[in-house]
Amino acid sequence: MKNTLTVILITLVFCMDLAAQHQHFPGSSYEVDSRIAETDRERVLLAGEINESTVGQYLRLKLGSKMGEQGALAYDFHQKSGIGTHWVFRQTLHGLPIFMGKTKINISKQGRVMSIYDLSYNLPEIDDKTTVISEEKSKQLIQEALILEEGELLSEPEIVVYINEGIAVTGVKMDIGKQDHSGAHTYIVSEVGERLYETDIRRYCAPAVGDSLVSMKVFDPDPLTTAQRTYGAPYLDNDDQDSEVLNNERVLKTIRTKFENGQFILENDKLKISEFDPPVVYPVTSSQPSFDFTRSEQGFEDVNAYYHLSTYSDYVSSFDCVSEDLFAVQLQVDTHGANGDDNSFFQGIWPTMKLIFGEGFVDDAEDADVLVHELGHALSYYSNRNNNTGGNRKAIDEGIGDYFAASYSRFLSEFRWAFVFSWDGHNNFFAGRKANTDKTYPTDLTSDIWLDGELISSAYMDIWDQLGREQTDELVLASLNNFFDGMQFEDVARETLMVDLACNGGANCSLIFSVFNQRGMLNGDLTEFCQLDTFANEIEISGTKEFFMNADPMYLRVPESSEKVEVDLFDSNGRLLRSYENDNNAMIILNGWDFLPAGFYFVSVRTEKEQSTQKVMKFR
Repeated sequence: MKNTLTVILITLVFCMDLAAQHQHFPGSSYEVDSRIAETDRERVLLAGEINESTVGQYLRLKLGSKMGEQGALAYDFHQKSGIGTHWVFRQTLHGLPIFMGKTKINISKQGRVMSIYDLSYNLPEIDDKTTVISEEKSKQLIQEALILEEGELLSEPEIVVYINEGIAVTGVKMDIGKQDHSGAHTYIVSEVGERLYETDIRRYCAPAVGDSLVSMKVFDPDPLTTAQRTYGAPYLDNDDQDSEVLNNERVLKTIRTKFENGQFILENDKLKISEFDPPVVYPVTSSQPSFDFTRSEQGFEDVNAYYHLSTYSDYVSSFDCVSEDLFAVQLQVDTHGANGDDNSFFQGIWPTMKLIFGEGFVDDAEDADVLVHELGHALSYYSNRNNNTGGNRKAIDEGIGDYFAASYSRFLSEFRWAFVFSWDGHNNFFAGRKANTDKTYPTDLTSDIWLDGELISSAYMDIWDQLGREQTDELVLASLNNFFDGMQFEDVARETLMVDLACNGGANCSLIFSVFNQRGMLNGDLTEFCQLDTFANEIEISGTKEFFMNADPMYLRVPESSEKVEVDLFDSNGRLLRSYENDNNAMIILNGWDFLPAGFYFVSVRTEKEQSTQKVMKFR
């Protein structure tokens, strides 16, 4: 890794994200890790082209008062999905990014704001004690940290502003991994070497296209499920030794792999079985289109992981509403890692994505639940780039991984499907978890992110009961596009409803509302959440870019079923500015905008059957 420091106004640096399987680490005591995002769900219609400039202008208009004289919002990145676009902006002070000062806005394909999650600081209320840290001093601080931690840099360090208890100071942020791969942490160090912030960035979930078809023997999803047994003699791990009963539970499958230099390799365009984490066990290859290993052989975990991860990756990639960044970079998988411990992790520093599976007790890569759970963390990262801090966000991510695992298992077999980690857990090694609890919010929260995650997995499996696997899986995966730091359980419910409106026209809104309402995650009236956006779906708007930027005419075309349409334009105080009327389905021209100052306006559209009032914006 490079030990140099690069500081620019807009820095695309993504913190490492590790998701592991068994050990429990205490929660963070830092103020920054407990912040809850402010949410805004006023569904404003952004007229005009949706791009970095217009989205930035909209956010600055809404959040400008929080920036003060020296603060600003700087574009970080955005992603596209089947439901719209998703934008993240970082807050800066004196041109330096503020650690965890950021905002995410989700915009539908029709240009309507679906939700805003805001973690920016109100800078006029912050005591600014920032200083200038020279590059020479930064290098010194980095080197001292590397020596102290016996580690290496995992990403490019950056100078940031760190805010705690209302005071802003300058520090150097760095991600450091132990050279022996025993840990990975994020640190922020002040100019005088004081450690301002430290966190273990592992998340623990417990206290080119393949071109050749090959056959392989795997557990599907695990030996206990296919045998319809619970853990106990003779169905025991027994330190990976072969046994007839376990070997008999292997199932013959076919799948595509890469063929190169006379060898079949466990690789495709989405993932590759690799060696990068100790112990050193190189992936198996074959000169024949067949991979047949028993569990006493190291190749079995390679083959089992490749089959399930590839099968699931291909499955979720077929959905229409998911992120376009899904598997945009190849996922590297080490099935014999974590120093041989009973842990598994997802590790992401964009654009590097890794899954690491340990071998302690039951080898984690032998259980499809573990494989799909960890892949769930990767899917979350692909969809929202490491937004996993604050509020209930970590518990939410663990619950999402458990849901994907339970959904996959239930698809394969109804036998004990709710017992997540069927082979790896629910034994004397690891308690495992369940995805059919009767937990409610907030009564059953424990501050344990893995147990609290059972609320998410159980709620989604309630929806699965009615909609089945594919519809529910797509709803969950598409919802990840809108997720952000500082989310609460209620936000998960709302984003799921929003995705159903965007992808399915709200066909399942009543069911989804009922499930989350019974779980205590949504309160209110059904119509508050399930009112269709008829304006965006039924009225065609054109000329909006010119209106948006230059006050040129905007055009509306109404549904064919409308016989008479009346359109009124109001300012933000409710004062009527213009009225338009049309007795047929011809296009309505909304002109005369040049006298309007920048700001919010309301367009009220009335037909003989209904009325819809929508907010639009004019920037100049």
